[in-house]
Amino acid sequence: MKEEHDAVNHPKHYTSHPSGIECIQITEHMGFNLGNALKYIWRADLKNDAIEDLKKARWYIDRELAKRETASQPTMLDVLAGWRHHTSGHCPVAHNVLVDIELREGTIHTCARAGAYDWSLTADEPHPGDIVRFRVR
Repeated sequence: MKEEHDAVNHPKHYTSHPSGIECIQITEHMGFNLGNALKYIWRADLKNDAIEDLKKARWYIDRELAKRETASQPTMLDVLAGWRHHTSGHCPVAHNVLVDIELREGTIHTCARAGAYDWSLTADEPHPGDIVRFRVR
């Protein structure tokens, strides 16, 4: 008996990958823009127009890049308040200098010696305890 195509729950252009993995099994673990980019790359040669699908993937990648580039730029208020983004992975000031820090989770610690903190950054997966910005007191 011939298996019916389920265009709603398991469309062929998302389930016919040689690995046997369905696209959603991967994209559901990603953010919106990257998940959609992967979806369009995944189906590029399996549905309609591959060039159009690849252009759509690029559009989502460009949106993700713009979002990440904007997020890494300090605002004017940050600059006026003396906040600097921390991206180096090491302590940017002498260990005895008093600083305020903001962690990725949103907690702000005020007026402590810089040497009291772990300034390393988790490269593979952002961690809630990573320092995202600081200012000298």
